[in-house]
Amino acid sequence: MKVVHKNKEHVDLKEGWALARQYESDDDHKAAINIYRELLKQQPTNPRIYERLMILYRKTKENNKELEIINKAITVFEKQFSKKLTPANAKVSSLSNSLMKMTGLADRKGKAFYLPEPLAKWQRRKDLLEKKMKKK
Repeated sequence: MKVVHKNKEHVDLKEGWALARQYESDDDHKAAINIYRELLKQQPTNPRIYERLMILYRKTKENNKELEIINKAITVFEKQFSKKLTPANAKVSSLSNSLMKMTGLADRKGKAFYLPEPLAKWQRRKDLLEKKMKKK
């Protein structure tokens, strides 16, 4: 897997991650954001990449872009957690839903009261950011 950074050199995924972290430590946030965005294209379900982008957008005070990446991350992970059931795992899912209802972790319709991580953390972050943006 390849990543392109501002010098147009090609680096693999591991090198891309190290390069982005180096840009962060050099306070070159724009270059780091570009690398993370490229990494995200290769690994759209990697929560660490979303976390780094959220942090960098907060540091650069780009609230709209931070909110955009939070929403994208939540959407991607909600889809991942709610994949369609196959006959093989339908029984397990049914038992899991019954157990959640019995223990009070889900409502009568089976909707969970608590979000799995990192969704819960990202939802809190989104709520705080939206409050902050309304105050301005």
